[in-house]
Amino acid sequence: MNKRVLFLCNTVYQTMVALWLKHRLMPDRAADLIVTDHMNGAAQLRDRIEQLGIYDRVFFAQTLQEARYAVQRSSWQEHRGRLDPMWLVRQYVPLNDRDYDELYIANFDAFSQLLLTGLSHRNPGLTLSVFEDGLSTYCLFEQFYRSFETFYVTPSDPVRKFLHERVYRLRPLYGNLSRLLVFNPDCMQWDPGCPVVEVPKIDTGDQAFRTLVNRAFGYENSRDRYDRKYLFFEESFFADHYEVNDVELVEQLARRVGKENVMVKIHPRNPVNRFAEKGYKTNVDTAIPWEVILLNLEDVSDMVFVTVASSTILNPIMIFGKRIRAYSLYPCLTKIPPVLQGRSWEFLNRLFETYSDMITLCDSMEQIQ
Repeated sequence: MNKRVLFLCNTVYQTMVALWLKHRLMPDRAADLIVTDHMNGAAQLRDRIEQLGIYDRVFFAQTLQEARYAVQRSSWQEHRGRLDPMWLVRQYVPLNDRDYDELYIANFDAFSQLLLTGLSHRNPGLTLSVFEDGLSTYCLFEQFYRSFETFYVTPSDPVRKFLHERVYRLRPLYGNLSRLLVFNPDCMQWDPGCPVVEVPKIDTGDQAFRTLVNRAFGYENSRDRYDRKYLFFEESFFADHYEVNDVELVEQLARRVGKENVMVKIHPRNPVNRFAEKGYKTNVDTAIPWEVILLNLEDVSDMVFVTVASSTILNPIMIFGKRIRAYSLYPCLTKIPPVLQGRSWEFLNRLFETYSDMITLCDSMEQIQ
């Protein structure tokens, strides 16, 4: 029997990686895909991917509230869901006639846990693989993964442990990973307790894959042209209500290199285009992932990437194997958001230093060439 695979994607980046895994590693495998309402425009994305024919079925599922533990159920519903977890799964996605041998996820959350348990009821031999969700997979995912160690089982309660393992047959995410797939295994900062498998870098010369991705994300209809030498990546600080002097830094950059040479890539979650208001060229199609844009920018040797501390400047290197010239303005900050403090920044800073031949941490704008 031909084995069937199911991918669960919560972000546009995850969706692109899932497309690459299917195209490059399992072109002949029967596979389905779920895209969720964690991302904007997911229903339209589903429609476009379905038309590609690379997956047998493509589902759109509104799982955000379930993933965030925000769904309230009666005790009867909870009990029935434990006995028949697919009853709960079917409330989000119609997998009635589907049995799967492999499940691929990129996040540890309540819906991925529900999906694993439900599908395992249908096929106890189901294997679970996790694929990369950006830099957080290498560093921060351990805490989310370990939070599921006692999700179903309370060690001090042998009765509940018996019910969960033998009666309800609940299968936790923790301890059940078959493998973790990432583009750069050497960057892993934690041990998932399973093989860490290297995913081949995305080949920018693979025209068939580029066509798939462009159609999936509507790139062919994009109005944007990335034709300025200096590209600044806005981050989500403004959307998250953190004070940061990023506009001030871009103004300094413009005085250094000329405003006519600067373009700002707007973060899709920021509600106000603060840079267009000041006369900067910015992108219009904020829903198209940066990785899709990169796939179509074959030659970036004449471009200079500038950011405060966005990991997006690492993507050309770590996902596509390109050489770049980039600058981080983190040392120039006068207001440092909490998300740029502690372990996250330490890990990102180490990566910037690893690629110091391509990425410079600037103490002043005078270092930007």
